[in-house]
Order: sequence, then structure tokens, then C-alpha cells
Amino acid sequence: MRIDARTEDQPDLVAPLRLSYDLAATQRANAADGLRFSSIRLDGDTGRCTVTPAGGAAVECHVDYAISSRDALRDTLAAQGVPLRAAPPDDGSLGMPAGDDPPLVQHAWIIKMIAYGLDPWTVYARSWTGDLLEIRLSPRSTQARFRIDGMEPVVTVDVSHTGPDRRLGLNYTIVDRISRLVDEGGEPAISL
Repeated sequence: MRIDARTEDQPDLVAPLRLSYDLAATQRANAADGLRFSSIRLDGDTGRCTVTPAGGAAVECHVDYAISSRDALRDTLAAQGVPLRAAPPDDGSLGMPAGDDPPLVQHAWIIKMIAYGLDPWTVYARSWTGDLLEIRLSPRSTQARFRIDGMEPVVTVDVSHTGPDRRLGLNYTIVDRISRLVDEGGEPAISL
């Protein structure tokens, strides 16, 4: 997902964010069953996700950015061998988790917060351009990986599954912390 222009009219940015938002809702709806989106990659012509059903093997799925509903997303993933429950059409089931909620519920919330709204990725002040490459699940956190123009290596933002109240405005915090890294230098690993 390319992050460069400072305008809101960016269909190439809207579609991956919408897909990520719907994947977050789908993760939340299926968290109790143990289904997990262990990787969501946004760096190609289609979204790619690695989905692991409870007790099953990981399945690599390709999802067109044009998918426009959570039911269509469920059907697309089911056609690729991933049985799952559709997420509700509203986000009532995707409220901020409690600190002791399971990691897969925390993971869903973090994906939602990264994908929530265009402003952090468009009109909000930042000192960098680049790409959001991947959102991935690790044992105690969710990581967002960014390729920043003019920087090596990839920047990893690691968001802990503890302390969900600190994640309000997470997308803005990520933009700010990457801007600080670009402006001041340092290790390409940010922990939140």
C-alpha cells in the first residue's frame, strides 16, 4: 500500500485500507474459533493473506482489493479453502478489547486501528513516503512492516497485545514515530 500523496482522493490507498478493516472484523468474528490472519500483505495488485484455521494448516489467500462486503470476503476466502464465519456488517463486535482479551482479539483491534481512516496516511503531516508492506501476527504482538523511501532496512512497528487503551489513535502514532525515526535516525524497530 503506497503512502505518498497528501490528498484524500487516493483510491489506491482506500481499497487496501478497506480490505484491512474488513479483515480485522473477520479476524474478530473468528477469534474464538482460533482462526488467525497471521500475515496481511498489501504490496501487490491484490491483497494476500496467510490464514490459519484452528487445527489446520496455513492457507495463502489472494483477495482482490475491489471486494466490497464482508460477506464477499468470507466467500472469497471460503473458495480458497478457509472456512469461517462472516463478520457482522457493523462494527459493534469490534470495540476496544479489554486488557485480558485473547491475543487474536487484540490482533483484530490493532489491524482495525492501522486501517482506520485515511487522514493519517494522506493529509496528516509526515516527513516520509513509502509503503505499508505487511501486517503480521507474532506471539505477543502485531507488527506492521514499512518500506520507507531512502531508508534501509524495512521499518518494523511492533504493537504489544497488552495495554489496548494505549492504541487509540494508533495510526497517527505510527506515522509520528516513523517521522521521528526518519528525521532523527535510529534503529528501524519501533515498539508501542
